[in-house]
Amino acid sequence: MTLEDSNPKETVLLFPVIWLEPVSVEEVLTNGMFECPLYKTSTRKGELSTTGHSTNFICFLQIPTEVDANHWLRRGVALLCMPDM
Repeated sequence: MTLEDSNPKETVLLFPVIWLEPVSVEEVLTNGMFECPLYKTSTRKGELSTTGHSTNFICFLQIPTEVDANHWLRRGVALLCMPDM
């Protein structure tokens, strides 16, 4: 599965269930991946923690993509645990 553009006027899409498995830093793939932010809620805001990230931010997930990661950055792509649906 790779990240793809949505159909026109579709702003929220379901994402398949993912399995998180810890790996060493050397095993992390970066080529052909988009470092997608994962947030708790759709507000994408919260108080800044000591790490400099919002308290709403959970982590980055490496999502396979066939286009440059900047393509998804310009579109503001993010994963949400609780979307406003």
